[in-house]
Amino acid sequence: ATFFMCGYRIKDFHSHMEQYLANGHELGNHTMTHPMSRLTHLDAATVRDEVESNSELIESYTGQKPTVMRPVGGGVNDTVKAVAKELGYPIINWSVDTEDWKYRDAEHVKQVIVEQAGDGDVVLMHDLYPTSVKGALDAIDELQKRTDKTYAFVTVSQLAAIHGITLEPGVVYN
Repeated sequence: ATFFMCGYRIKDFHSHMEQYLANGHELGNHTMTHPMSRLTHLDAATVRDEVESNSELIESYTGQKPTVMRPVGGGVNDTVKAVAKELGYPIINWSVDTEDWKYRDAEHVKQVIVEQAGDGDVVLMHDLYPTSVKGALDAIDELQKRTDKTYAFVTVSQLAAIHGITLEPGVVYN
């Protein structure tokens, strides 16, 4: 998986980051404060600070900066694209939204993934609730049992490479 990390949460949960990396996961940038007004309502300097300060925090705990970013709520405009390009980050959004933050229901999360996820999809989930984890694990179990298709769960960067896509800074990918 690719875990898009928020700086304000890293401060309390940084011990998980080394485990994520050791398990082959990828860490991405999801801003320092997760501004609910979205990055599209901020000026370039504030967007830059949201992204850059979070990347520096991630690097301080892991020794490496993230190589991808996800804007809050998927909000993108010319300012967000320009700052992402300047800082060297491809913008990663999603193609399947479990709405796990809204429903907090493991069965719902599982069903969305099982019914909607296919080749090349990026599934949006959050690490706020145990129901998200249970739903994801149940979906993985179910998908891996199927004999009609083969599923591989990869990071966003691995997914791009598998499909021959070079992720470009400032470009939005779903």
